[in-house]
Amino acid sequence: MKRKLVAVLVLLIAVSVKFTVNAQEGKYHFYGKNEKWYVSAGGGPNILFGNQDGKAPSFGDRICGGGEISVGKWINPGLGFRAQFYFGQYRGFNYAVPQMGKFTHGDGKSIFPKGWPEKLKFTSDGSGFWQEFYTSSLSLDFTVNLTRTIIGYDVEPKLVDVIVYTGVAYLHNIKSETNHTFNGIGGRLGGRLNFNLQKKGPWGCYLEGQSMIASDKFDGYVGDTGFDLTANLLVGVQYSF
Repeated sequence: MKRKLVAVLVLLIAVSVKFTVNAQEGKYHFYGKNEKWYVSAGGGPNILFGNQDGKAPSFGDRICGGGEISVGKWINPGLGFRAQFYFGQYRGFNYAVPQMGKFTHGDGKSIFPKGWPEKLKFTSDGSGFWQEFYTSSLSLDFTVNLTRTIIGYDVEPKLVDVIVYTGVAYLHNIKSETNHTFNGIGGRLGGRLNFNLQKKGPWGCYLEGQSMIASDKFDGYVGDTGFDLTANLLVGVQYSF
């Protein structure tokens, strides 16, 4: 984890240096008003990587979905920030009896002190169950447009903008039959491909991948990994103004 953080810091420093050089060379010019603010909305599949999810009978059954709404601003063509609201469902896997850990609710040995509801989806041998819950997050991200930082931005908008970002998020899980209410802070890292549908117009579409690291208690089970991870793939539209 420390190596990843160092790598991110080195990348940000390199981008800042490159941006300063390009700015001095006069490569950066805003194109009208289309580089100031933007809003986006989209959705797609996601997956949860918790302590016991790797033991799930089927990888595909762990995939759920969610959606996002973002509002962002470019301070200049290369650097900016945005706020993103995400809402979706996650599906993980847990053993009925904790393995190398404990549940963070119930009696710690099971989710329900009085036994398991019949409608829970147990595996065929009765040793594990599918865990489902809804979650929301509100994040603040620092964004870097690599296309315009590295290549520069002279006259015409680029067809594709490669954007990377990192940030923090406030997380809230809605209580379900297989998870408890959770509130906490998570770290985010991701990238977005912006496709400019109109050469000089405000509309575009995007493909985005993001990952979040959260507390080990995020999925209601504390094991030996120390954290939980999520991965999301989003497709949507963007409007700049």
